[in-house]
Amino acid sequence: MNKLILYVPRERPYVFTSGALASKELILEHYPAIETIPFVIGTDETETMFLDIYSLYSLCSRYSIDRSSMSNEEALEAVKAAMQAEIDAQQTVSNIPSPEERMAAAMELQTLLMM
Repeated sequence: MNKLILYVPRERPYVFTSGALASKELILEHYPAIETIPFVIGTDETETMFLDIYSLYSLCSRYSIDRSSMSNEEALEAVKAAMQAEIDAQQTVSNIPSPEERMAAAMELQTLLMM
């Protein structure tokens, strides 16, 4: 999973996946709203690559997080927790075989035992 951090302009540029430098000016050119509303970027563990960009407001809305009484950092932590919970729920559900899968496995076993 990508590391999510609040976007803060910095002197050292990020690197796009294409290998091009993602300077402050280039990011501002592509995402002009980044100066007025908080954005979250997906990056690698070393915070070098610029992988994804999201509005913090849209992430909070997606995960039903009320950020009215939270700072941006607290809202980001709540989003990360919600994303992890979603991933955990998907993994738990996918590990439980459906009734159709159990029936198919039983039929395969019967076929093998009849040989």
